[in-house]
Amino acid sequence: MKIVFLYSFNQGFLSAFFTEICEMLSCSGHEVKVFCVKRFPHQPENMPFDIEIKQRRSILRDYWEIFKMFYRERPDVVISNFRYVNPSLFFGKILGVNNNLAWFHSLNEQMQPTRLKIHIKRLFLKLADCVI
Repeated sequence: MKIVFLYSFNQGFLSAFFTEICEMLSCSGHEVKVFCVKRFPHQPENMPFDIEIKQRRSILRDYWEIFKMFYRERPDVVISNFRYVNPSLFFGKILGVNNNLAWFHSLNEQMQPTRLKIHIKRLFLKLADCVI
C-alpha cells in the first residue's frame, strides 16, 4: 500500500509522532512517502522512507507541487496536517485517492476564524474520508 504523509518535517513533538508512524508503516512493508514545503529545505539522512522537501514559495506554487506529487505517486492513502489539509483533500478527490485523512486541530486564536474561513474549512473537510 502506498501511503503519503503531508506534514511539517521538523524537530517538534507532532512531527516526531508522524515520523514514528512513518517508520513503523515502512518497516511493516508499506511504501511511505513524506512531502512538505519549507522555507529552508534540507534532506534528512538515514530514514527508512522517502522524504521530499520542496522550497516554500507562494501558496499557488505550493499547491501545484502537491498536485504534481499526487499525480506522480498515485497514493492509496493520504494523511495530511495543518496547511496541507485543504490541497490534499481537494487534489485527493480529483485524482481518486482511496482514503484521504485530515489530521485537523488548531486553536481558534491561531486560526482567527471568520465566518468565511469556517465555511471554507467545512467545505474542504467534507471531502475527507476521515477527520482526526
